[in-house]
Amino acid sequence: MREISICRKDGIEIFATSFEISESGMSVATPNYLNVGEVVELFPIVGSWVKAIVRRKVRAMYGFEFLGLTEGQTKQLRELCQGLPLFTSMADI
Repeated sequence: MREISICRKDGIEIFATSFEISESGMSVATPNYLNVGEVVELFPIVGSWVKAIVRRKVRAMYGFEFLGLTEGQTKQLRELCQGLPLFTSMADI
């Protein structure tokens, strides 16, 4: 888990805590409201801002799908994920 920034299209930056990450997206928790389908930017994801779309929302937990990753970012995400322990459930937190 680590803190990340979410930047909305209107320029408002909110903060969240990451829980899961994969090559294609991530899950975060934030008390701030986001709309499913909203496009945002997340930071730091492999050291840079990454565009993502909100795909799901369950209470304060959001699921994002990364958009437009470069080949280098995808490779960095793959390497990052290979070194992480498997996330089995929210009961572990």
